[in-house]
Amino acid sequence: MRPSDVLFDATPLARAHAARGIGAAVRGTVSGLAEVLGPAERPVLLVTDRQEPVDGFRCVRVRWPAWRVERLPDLWPRLLIERAVRRRRPWLFHATQHELIPDGRRMPTVATCYDLVPLHDPGDRPRLSSLVRANLRRLRTVEMVACISRATADDVMATLGLPGERIAVIPLGIPAQPEPAGETPHRPYVLYANSFEPHKNPGLAIDALAASHADVDLVMVGVSSPMLTEDLLGHAEARGVAARVRVLGYVDAAFLAALRRDAVAVLVTSRREGFGLPVLEAMQAGTPVIASGIPALREVAGDAAVVLSPDAPAEWGAAIDALAGEPGRARALVAKGRERAAAFSWSRTAEGLIRLWAGVDG
Repeated sequence: MRPSDVLFDATPLARAHAARGIGAAVRGTVSGLAEVLGPAERPVLLVTDRQEPVDGFRCVRVRWPAWRVERLPDLWPRLLIERAVRRRRPWLFHATQHELIPDGRRMPTVATCYDLVPLHDPGDRPRLSSLVRANLRRLRTVEMVACISRATADDVMATLGLPGERIAVIPLGIPAQPEPAGETPHRPYVLYANSFEPHKNPGLAIDALAASHADVDLVMVGVSSPMLTEDLLGHAEARGVAARVRVLGYVDAAFLAALRRDAVAVLVTSRREGFGLPVLEAMQAGTPVIASGIPALREVAGDAAVVLSPDAPAEWGAAIDALAGEPGRARALVAKGRERAAAFSWSRTAEGLIRLWAGVDG
């Protein structure tokens, strides 16, 4: 299948996903495709009726339903997408979000899989979690699955039973970062920059601070809820470090870049991940990384980060002490990290997708 015969789902750029990891992945992939393909060779982008066109790409618009109240499950978007794709056969549809994975038995389809976290950790919204799990299981019906890491591919094979020949590992690149802006804390600090969901394991960052002997604070940023924030602050109080913990919640990208740049280290504490964008972003910024030794983070970090068990807070505290007290060690990690991060680019992501599409029959 030629790239120009592919209908690529770009609707996450106009919806809630735009500010999340999926939005960053779609935005970066589109930029990579523009870099390696001429205008006539590029895939056609599926966009919503309220979405701005993307320069240099042909677009197909689909009306996106707008409800006054949230509707779960909402099957209308998928039905509209299936109708739009069927009209344009023999195009290949590339689904970039689990909500819009159509029935692959009716149309040629490939899908990107970021992770299967909802299948392992249902969360606290049973109705939504049930819908997400059902969507992810639709991966079994598509022609090919593009997994963003070897770790995700292994999980797809083990959890969904897909054979390896129907899976391609295509790593992501690093989202473009804005110029750092904003005043960062004057005292030395380590940075936690991720969501506060349980599988991200944010409490470990507080435990690591409590175990550290270095004169540093902890700054925590990311999407949260009042309940999760209250739980974290309560945990900091119980560990005796509340005065040294600043929970900022969501911050804009420019301020996050400034916080990342000035941190002693970035802590990536997750128990489950499909990839490791926070690791790569910190490495690119020239900041040392301490990361959980789970497969996806090890895969991204290589030997360019301190990798530790998510169940060993004392070791995390010692790692903070070492990076805060040994500038030479920190500089060595920074050099390795920048070299490692340079290996991940959106043009390579695009080239991987082009090879994947070429192997799918029309």
